Formats: sequence, structure tokens, C-alpha cells
Amino acid sequence: MASPLAQFANARILFKASGARTNGRDGFKVAEGQSYLIQAFLKRRSTPGLLDDRLGLPAVDGMPLQWQGYVINFAPVSSAESAVFHSIDLAGLAFDESMALPAEVRRDSKGTLHVPGHELIEIRFTDKAGKFGSEGIGGIIRGVLGDSLFLEGGQIG
Repeated sequence: MASPLAQFANARILFKASGARTNGRDGFKVAEGQSYLIQAFLKRRSTPGLLDDRLGLPAVDGMPLQWQGYVINFAPVSSAESAVFHSIDLAGLAFDESMALPAEVRRDSKGTLHVPGHELIEIRFTDKAGKFGSEGIGGIIRGVLGDSLFLEGGQIG
């Protein structure tokens, strides 16, 4: 089922899964894992103004940018495609329309975010369950809108 938010996709996230470790003869190197292009609908979650309003303190430079939204779809991409994920033609990719994150994405996984109008931002996935959890109302929301995303990275100021 396609996401009802597909027409509002405004971000691309590159996630590289960690690969398997080789044997001792190779020095236990980590092989390159699968890369995924995740399309998402995101909004900025906090600004220095929010800190000012919430805590009664002046805004502080160096705060991480926070993003919140929903997964629309994802597709596995090659190493060459991952180098240009922010501008790649989407027509040639085989997307998983389940509105779920790739199974390898864990809390504190790292990735790269591209939102038009911004430079590439190194991010980490900070939460997967969302504010309602994964059962009850959280399960209903997940079934309709997809996995929720909470990302943190870059800096304000």
C-alpha cells in the first residue's frame, strides 16, 4: 500500500547497514553493508526559539537540528548510487512501499539526510516507537501513516 503522504515527500535519507566481519586472516575487517535510500515526509522539530520559549533562556548556538516525520518508502541502492542519493533518478529504483524502515535501522543508527534547501546533514535515528509506542493508537497510526521518524543531526547557528 502506498503512503498517503507520498505526494508530500520532502526528504531523502541514506542509511548504510553495517556489513559482516571477515575472518582473522583478513584482519577482521568489516565488509560494506547494503545501502538504502529512504524517502520521508519530515518537519523540523525544534529551533532556538523553542528553547528560548520553553526554558526562558537565550537561544544557544550549536544545538542539533531535530526532525520528525514518517517513512514513505525505501529502496536498496548500490555504492555508486549511494554517492549521489540526493539527486538520483527515482524511476529506476525498486521501492518497498510498506511504509516501514529497513529492518537494519536501529535506534542510534547513523545516516545522511537531504532536505531541499539544506546541505547534506549527518543524522542519527533517535527513536523508532514515537510518542504513542508501537501498540494501541501507535499501531493504528503506524498502519495508516507508516513508521515514525525522529532524527537528530547537524547544528543550529
